[in-house]
Amino acid sequence: MDASKETAAELDGFRHWVPSRKAAAATIDMQTCELWWAHTQILDPYGLFQAEGTFTEEEHQIGRVFFARSPESDGRVCEYDLSPALREAMWARVNRGDPDEFDLLSYFFTAAEATEG
Repeated sequence: MDASKETAAELDGFRHWVPSRKAAAATIDMQTCELWWAHTQILDPYGLFQAEGTFTEEEHQIGRVFFARSPESDGRVCEYDLSPALREAMWARVNRGDPDEFDLLSYFFTAAEATEG
């Protein structure tokens, strides 16, 4: 298979995967899932439009977006795809600190101390 056909097949698979995120969100247990945030495109958190080349310069806006993942979710799920109840549970977990998992400054100091030995 030549590279352009392989790339087209990967993009087609990606196009089918992105809409599955709403259904995948229903499989997430917000108390036990992996939860993190990333600075990413707020209008294209999975990067589909950018991969398709349909993302315009005017739409380019970076912001903090939360993602969750569980063994059943087949990959990450953006906070935008969570139900209102799951999104509320996500924010409750974030606000709890659960513990300090979103304190990146603390993480970097701990990592630096571990390497200093």
